[in-house]
Amino acid sequence: MKIARIILLLSNIFLAACVAKSITYNGLEPIYPAPVHIESTIGGAPSVVIINSLTPVFEWKPSAEQDTTYDISIYDSFDWVVGQKIYYREGLAATKHQIEEMLLPHKYYFWSVRERHGDKVSPWSTHDYFGLGPSMSMRGNKHMYLFKTPNQEN
Repeated sequence: MKIARIILLLSNIFLAACVAKSITYNGLEPIYPAPVHIESTIGGAPSVVIINSLTPVFEWKPSAEQDTTYDISIYDSFDWVVGQKIYYREGLAATKHQIEEMLLPHKYYFWSVRERHGDKVSPWSTHDYFGLGPSMSMRGNKHMYLFKTPNQEN
């Protein structure tokens, strides 16, 4: 019985150091705010990026196709679930956009971006993630990018 407890304790210590994490992007990849910090996770669960402004600049990697414009959407969050769309801009030429309306402080939001080629639009960008830790696993598919606003404007 004592040996079994020692083996269990040692295996838990070993597993605590073995956390598998991965993110796959579907569509355009965000630069800022990124959806999670892979290197700073708690038990395999991704941590949320806290942005530094209530009127942030969003940035994403460009499309490989020529003559691309971009659409951006920001959604309210209710208990980490995508809520109502609160901001939308269409036909942006740059891969950066500072929103023109102030977000509420200390609040979670989702955002996404998509490509536009004339009348054709891609699906909204999302990400899939997987984390595996000693006492839990976390998986999400087709999630928009989550972020949190600061407690107050800096």
